[in-house]
Amino acid sequence: MMYPEILPLSSKYGFRRAALGLALAGILSFPLAAAEYETKESSPWLAIAEVPAVDTDSELLELTRSLSVEQAVVLALRHNRELRMQQLEPIRAGAFVEMEKARFDSTLYLEGGYAREEGEALMPGTPEDTEGYSLEAGIERQFTTGTRVVGSLQQEFGSAGDFEQDQFRLGLSVTQALLQGRDRGANLARLEQAQLDSSISRYELQGYAEALVARVESTYWDYSLAQQQVSIYEQSLEIARQQHRETRDRVDVGSLAPTELAATRAEVARHEQDLIDARSMRDKLQISLLQMLGISPTELASGTLGVDQSPGVPTIVLDDITTHVELGWQQRPEIRQTQLQWEKGELEVTRTRSGLLPRLDLFANLGKSGYSDSFGSGVSEIGDSAYDFNVGLRFELPLGNRGANAAHRVARVSQHQADLSLENLRRLVEADIYRAYLEVQRSREQIDASRVTRERQEEVLRAEEERFAAGTSTSIQVARAQRDLITARLGEVQAVVAYYQSLTDLYRLEGTLLQRRGIEITTS
Repeated sequence: MMYPEILPLSSKYGFRRAALGLALAGILSFPLAAAEYETKESSPWLAIAEVPAVDTDSELLELTRSLSVEQAVVLALRHNRELRMQQLEPIRAGAFVEMEKARFDSTLYLEGGYAREEGEALMPGTPEDTEGYSLEAGIERQFTTGTRVVGSLQQEFGSAGDFEQDQFRLGLSVTQALLQGRDRGANLARLEQAQLDSSISRYELQGYAEALVARVESTYWDYSLAQQQVSIYEQSLEIARQQHRETRDRVDVGSLAPTELAATRAEVARHEQDLIDARSMRDKLQISLLQMLGISPTELASGTLGVDQSPGVPTIVLDDITTHVELGWQQRPEIRQTQLQWEKGELEVTRTRSGLLPRLDLFANLGKSGYSDSFGSGVSEIGDSAYDFNVGLRFELPLGNRGANAAHRVARVSQHQADLSLENLRRLVEADIYRAYLEVQRSREQIDASRVTRERQEEVLRAEEERFAAGTSTSIQVARAQRDLITARLGEVQAVVAYYQSLTDLYRLEGTLLQRRGIEITTS
């Protein structure tokens, strides 16, 4: 199996230029060169963002020590097992196209026989026993115009007593449908439906790839957030312990009442509890992310996946909402699949409409024969004037024609359902994009708002610590200010992660995520 030409893709959406080709019919590490997967249908391929190829386990482990979101996407496209299974669907669909094409292939046939009859003579001179040999070879083909053509060569040799005869015949038979079966569009409907199914499978693959990329990015940022949360809780725990030690020292010298220690101990315990939960959540998210990347947790040398913990805020100006909606109507894989399903329905209406007609076939048979009294000599007599010819009509109509009427009625109703489904899907896509668009705006505004909140909470904590040092505040008030600051810090990192995730969700819902990430599905 040959691999595709590497496609250089634009870096305008933040991913580097493409320099790595992945076969959808078989990723580089998962070749499908076996004969049972070969098909004349062109195979789909992915060309994805430029990230160094990983050929060995040591290179993979090195990559996981500091993994960017681009690299995570590439690893998922290369190693995700569910994607590997999905990549076989276009090949299966392409095989059905070949099966439908085969209905119009030429067929070679060969037939031979021997017959013998023994009996009593009914009158003097009549032979008692007869025997004969026959051999026939021919080729037949069904055309899309409703024409069936058969060309044949026949040889028969028979003997009865002392009498022998050899016959050699050239034959041509033509049958033409005049009503049902004549419409070329109806005859090609199943083939064109299979071709549409092949295209649908590619859009299904695009939708699956987009969903996978979106899940990988979202999980990546959730994991990055979880790591930052662990770091924040570790810092806050150390601060709580330091606060407890300072409070204990002041109690020992008598500047504070012993009751102040209860609040600091409770605060230390609270931070320890939060840290335990944060570490557990981080580890669970790491397992989920590794599973998407096709990596076993036991393969990590350090036990921890390194990711970007300080992503900058991208400068992205969204287009008008109507532009994103129009993109969704044009690019969303579900919209394209439904449009193709509608086209399949139109073909089914055409096919079943042809079935409403009675069957009327015109047939003609022409033969040229040669006769001889010795076996094998009939072919040399083919130039004689012996020939045969017949022509006729055959009419066929099921009484009531209920099956054809029902099939056509089902096709028309299904097509009406497809119309309604397409219109409903357009409205759903529009609503999805509106909600995602608003979420991007909200999350972007929250970044600035959460930063201001964190700065204000730092000022509140400093003021509370100064009052505590001056003896005008309590450890409980300091602990409350510390908790508020932790909440503000968590909110700040959550706002950045939510912004990244909302952008990914918007691009997925409008069907442009792969394009914006430098990922392209092509054929070769």
